Amino acid sequence: MSRTRGVAHAPMHSTRLTPAEIRTLSALAEGLDTVGALKKLGIGLDTFNRTLRNIGHKQHRSTRASKVHAAYLSGELPLPDALPAPEITDKDRALWVALATQPDLQATADAVHLSRATTSKNIDDLVSRFGADSEPHLVTLGHSYGVFETTAATSPAKA
Repeated sequence: MSRTRGVAHAPMHSTRLTPAEIRTLSALAEGLDTVGALKKLGIGLDTFNRTLRNIGHKQHRSTRASKVHAAYLSGELPLPDALPAPEITDKDRALWVALATQPDLQATADAVHLSRATTSKNIDDLVSRFGADSEPHLVTLGHSYGVFETTAATSPAKA
């Protein structure tokens, strides 16, 4: 098991994402919403949704944030540049880590011992307070701020 700020999680295995899947996650990691990603990628909504489903099947994740985090850990997305970290409380860090490492909202809520509704509200608060454009973008900022210890591969995964 590797560790992320005291929270154990299974090491990320090569997900062998396609170039199109990597481009899709990259757009989400930048903070683009669905419409922005569609415009940037030049694809239709059905293709975008199918691509996200395929990524989810490969990574065993359902949230966009956890898919982006898994791609960072596998090396399929390059880690963002480091930024000076703002003040981050232990509670903020625990929620940030759970958002990134848990496969879905219920698992995230369970990890921080809160209801789904409270967890969702607290995630929205984190997104707002740290100036993220979305939950996947919050994960990208978390990597920039050093919220996560990235002990997994940081170079592209080998086929």
